[in-house]
Amino acid sequence: MLRFSYVNAACIAISWHDSGSPGPSLEHFFIVFIPRFLWPNKPEITRIGVEFSIKAMNNPNTSTAPGIFADVYWAMGWTGVALLMPLAGLIFAATSRYTLWALDAGKWQFFPVVLTAMRMGTRVDGYYVVDIVGPLIFLV
Repeated sequence: MLRFSYVNAACIAISWHDSGSPGPSLEHFFIVFIPRFLWPNKPEITRIGVEFSIKAMNNPNTSTAPGIFADVYWAMGWTGVALLMPLAGLIFAATSRYTLWALDAGKWQFFPVVLTAMRMGTRVDGYYVVDIVGPLIFLV
């Protein structure tokens, strides 16, 4: 049942921020827009999950996430939640409308975009940059 509940990881991230240790996950916000062929040594944005596991459980053999809401709070507090979660809502609204258009019009060549948007909407258990901002590159 722990696999279905991210409250424990979210509580850890929230308490870290509240105790003065904000998270680094949003540091790669703009990095995702730079193609790897232009920056071969570009940082691995998904590494944040392993870093979270090391800090939370001293376990480098797994990758854990607090969820996108707690991730944003961990990085920026309530300011981040107020700024970035409405942005996520706008992204989800736009991808939902696009998905409905593509399916209603029978534009099956855009089905990979539909699947990517669907994955973004169901990944509330991940990280904001990894699961919301990163996939935008593929959608565009």
